[in-house]
Amino acid sequence: MMEQDSLSLNRRSFVKLAAATGIGAAVSEMMYAGEPREADHSFVLQSSSLKVTLNGSIGIPARYQLIESKGELMGDDVASPIQIRVCRKNPWSQIALPVKVRTSNQQNGNATFVMGAALGDIEAIEFHLNYSIGESRLTISLSDVVEKNGFELLEVRLPALVTVRKAQRNAWMAHGDTGGALIELATAKPSQLLPNQFWGDTLSTLPVLMAGDSKTFCVLLNAAYMDGGAMSVSSDGRGAMGTIQRYRVDGSQCADLNLGKGEPLNCGNAGTPNLLVQQPSVCHLDFFPVTGEWKQAWLIGAKHIREQLPSKRTTMYDDVYTYGIRLDEPSWPQPATTFAQCEEIIREVAGLIGNTPQIVHLWGWQFKGKDTGYPAVSEVDSRIGGYEAMMHLMEVAKKFNARVTLSDNYDDGYRSSPTWNEDIVARRPDGELYNSRSWTGEKSYILGLAKYVRHGALDRVSYTCKQYKLPGTTHIDVLTYYAIRNDWDRQYPASGYANLIEGKYKILDAFHKEGIDVSSEAPRYPFMGKVSFYWQGCGIRACPMGGRPIPMFPAIYRQVAVWGDGMRRGETNPGAQQMFYGGGPRFMTRHDEDRLDVAERFYLQAVPWMLLHRRNIVDFIDDGDVARILTEGAEIKVSLETGRYSVTLNGTPVATESWVSCPLGPDRIVFYSRTNSTLRYPIPDGWNRNALKAFIATKHGSEALDVQVQERDIVVNVTARTPVIVSRS
Repeated sequence: MMEQDSLSLNRRSFVKLAAATGIGAAVSEMMYAGEPREADHSFVLQSSSLKVTLNGSIGIPARYQLIESKGELMGDDVASPIQIRVCRKNPWSQIALPVKVRTSNQQNGNATFVMGAALGDIEAIEFHLNYSIGESRLTISLSDVVEKNGFELLEVRLPALVTVRKAQRNAWMAHGDTGGALIELATAKPSQLLPNQFWGDTLSTLPVLMAGDSKTFCVLLNAAYMDGGAMSVSSDGRGAMGTIQRYRVDGSQCADLNLGKGEPLNCGNAGTPNLLVQQPSVCHLDFFPVTGEWKQAWLIGAKHIREQLPSKRTTMYDDVYTYGIRLDEPSWPQPATTFAQCEEIIREVAGLIGNTPQIVHLWGWQFKGKDTGYPAVSEVDSRIGGYEAMMHLMEVAKKFNARVTLSDNYDDGYRSSPTWNEDIVARRPDGELYNSRSWTGEKSYILGLAKYVRHGALDRVSYTCKQYKLPGTTHIDVLTYYAIRNDWDRQYPASGYANLIEGKYKILDAFHKEGIDVSSEAPRYPFMGKVSFYWQGCGIRACPMGGRPIPMFPAIYRQVAVWGDGMRRGETNPGAQQMFYGGGPRFMTRHDEDRLDVAERFYLQAVPWMLLHRRNIVDFIDDGDVARILTEGAEIKVSLETGRYSVTLNGTPVATESWVSCPLGPDRIVFYSRTNSTLRYPIPDGWNRNALKAFIATKHGSEALDVQVQERDIVVNVTARTPVIVSRS
């Protein structure tokens, strides 16, 4: 179980995280970047579309020029020497070292710099920094690392691969961190992207950065999952973006173990391994001319990234109302919902939403309820009905067009589990068992999934699919939230990448071989194409450099996955943020909740989402308080400040935050309002006005209603919170 990303980071938290992730030394350097300098000993890589001038004395790009448009951008315009961070094993310390070019080689559109670093007279590290050009792309990679004399390479810092200055006409930057932001350099604040509390500068959700001006822009994609993304604005008006090539995980880091607010970080020591990442560092820079308004250029970049991504693995979640039912927890005097009461919920919701398909996740079905018993899943909670009652529910729900499935968990383990095994538990930086929160009364431990796969995880997959007759889908909590989760086990160390490839991916593949698609918690770049449905959306917080929100996240991922609204408990305006960032309603209900509340989420949030989520964003206009998102055939006007929004479909108003008169698939139109209202919608082409049928949807079934037609419009007088559905026949 995971909470959503923090929406804000105070100065004290930032300083703590900066120290933990090793970026603190770079912060003061960013605040003043210095005057531009010309490149020394430059040489050129050139394709038919792009010319790149490299500073041969330091091995850094100095200038990029598009051949056809003659637009150009600068590389590192102050010619800062490359720095690396290393660990010296004896005496144990972590230090930054400048590197020097030893030799260089250029041929066939490629350039390789052999770089070396020393501490005084002691040789420390040697590596190759490689540049490869093709059409309008420059690819930068790290290879051939040689560690000498007790030194280990942690990272190579390239934070200013592309730079812009506020003196340039319409200089701008954009990033996809926490949804997306567009930064106009002329009004930007000196700052940088803030580290995530769990994985530092790794942009695990969307590793995409952009920078440009009114003529040319660049899109940076970190293809390596653990590399860092760097974007900063200095006090002298210089904007920079780049990458941090991560070779080893710094064992001295202080890790956030998700123990809760105010809990101390767990810090490494001289015995903590600096984990080999094992994935080669690769960064792509793609360059484009700005062909229209510069504020829309990021959309061209978003489309470019989207076209490189894998297609959605399945469409089974696209037009389905998905929610969870909270069943039981061990500290509760009685369950929130039994299996028999689940049937009641599903039946009544089916009535209220016109038998629209449902996918229902059972939360707290095993042992003594939620977050108990893992990693075992062999017992069904007897307080809510036991195994036979659960299997009956899963079968009978089909009558109501519902798939009932499990909410499972492969990341957490408990000492009380009948299959408890310390050998599969990950280790903290200090070497102790990796513990996390007590979610429902017992301390949880984090499993090292690469180890777990070697010790029974795949057998558990097979058992679960067969024992519980999963209906084509299951939900695994946490699995995608931590795309990167390190295991500092002294005997079997595994970086976050190793746990991803050898653990999480193999668990997903095992389910897929059984014919079961897996949904999970939060959308992350490494899972695109492997997971199609995410319970949460993108975490949302203000841009530290003063950028305005842009919907970069949905512009890139809309054809790859579906996701929830990303809201934390108690947040205001979930509908507006859902509209802006492309999420659907994902929530938990229980037996004592008013079923009309469940239905209202369906009509006001799910129905517009079903209408919009497959439509690509083609334009975005920020009018200050109100943003206009133009998609294929529809337009959204939304204010994140007030929570107000409206949606039009081919010019027809179809939804606001308080009512909908909206198509639901090709054969139905739904009408719903929080207040008594008269709503209308044009009769679609091909519908026979004399064959229309209307009914009021209730939890007990449908009640016929006379259809009113005025000219070409269906007109419905809606009573507050009373759904009406009109079908074509």
